[in-house]
Amino acid sequence: MLHLLGRGDTASLLMQAVLAVRPDGRDRIASFDYGSALRLPDADLRPGAWVFLGIDRLDDDSAFAAMQFRARLAQQPGIRFFNHPTRTRHRFEMLRLLHDEGINAGDVYRVEDRRPPVRWPVLLRSETMPLTEPMAALADAAALQAALIALDRRRQYRPSMLICEVPGLAAGPAPLGHVRMVAGRVLADPEARGLLDRSMAQRLTDLFRRCGIAVGTFVLARVAGGLAVVDAGTDPALLVPRHGGRAIPDALLALADGP
Repeated sequence: MLHLLGRGDTASLLMQAVLAVRPDGRDRIASFDYGSALRLPDADLRPGAWVFLGIDRLDDDSAFAAMQFRARLAQQPGIRFFNHPTRTRHRFEMLRLLHDEGINAGDVYRVEDRRPPVRWPVLLRSETMPLTEPMAALADAAALQAALIALDRRRQYRPSMLICEVPGLAAGPAPLGHVRMVAGRVLADPEARGLLDRSMAQRLTDLFRRCGIAVGTFVLARVAGGLAVVDAGTDPALLVPRHGGRAIPDALLALADGP
């Protein structure tokens, strides 16, 4: 059995997307909001694979509660885990690491750091929400300041916002490529395969493992001279198969069958 854990209805939406492609898997997959999962009695902790997703969306208290739930699961027979609610790296850490490793030319800052970008353009995006569609790039300091003013007008929570430098990113929308890890299987969609060479694919695979991501995604964009990773993490929305592809549903349902 495959058990998907996420915040709100995110795991349920991923499950529905999997079943839209693989309706035969209906009896082999279940989804839970973290809140409802934490309330499950021990008798309902069924054997199989339990996948902790959307870890970026957990605040400190929720992550600690999820870790305690994982400890409860560990006392039951026949249960395997994928991702860890407190050890798996978050989006901000991963984007910073991608810059430190030389994969991304641009760095990333929190808005509250009050550090001006030095490479342009930039993306202004949430630290906790996945990037599922291309974003408009902000070309210069004036455009960034206008976007920050707009945040204040909407009374949006600024500490959760990131400024991501993406030098060489085109001004117009471009397809996003996805490289997914599913328990050791690395799956790149056609857009990602058009950007990756063997060396970069191996570097991203190594980063999945170093960041403690057994099930997760890197999102790629084309930039002048190569590629940039514009999102990373364990959010269920980034695992949703595009264009009805079977690779992700097949890989996820394979977790239900054992090691």
